[in-house]
Amino acid sequence: AGKRNWTRFADGVLLEFTTDPAQPAEWKSGYMHNVSQGGCGFWSKRELSTRTAVWVREVVDEEHSPWLPAEVAHCTRGLRGFLIGVVFA
Repeated sequence: AGKRNWTRFADGVLLEFTTDPAQPAEWKSGYMHNVSQGGCGFWSKRELSTRTAVWVREVVDEEHSPWLPAEVAHCTRGLRGFLIGVVFA
């Protein structure tokens, strides 16, 4: 409905995100709020500006998932920190 191009699915997956995947000190964690074919929303303690390039990946046990490039579409302060919506590149 509305301006959405894809169906969104709620999912509480643990994620890592970063503005620089080459620097492990910059990797932060967050929890996915929802996901669609075009992007995802996740909760973070860190605020990110719109149009910031980010990389996100799922945390799977001890293995590292591949980083997915994205761009911040919105960042809203909420009860759990910041709800960040990204569009996959």
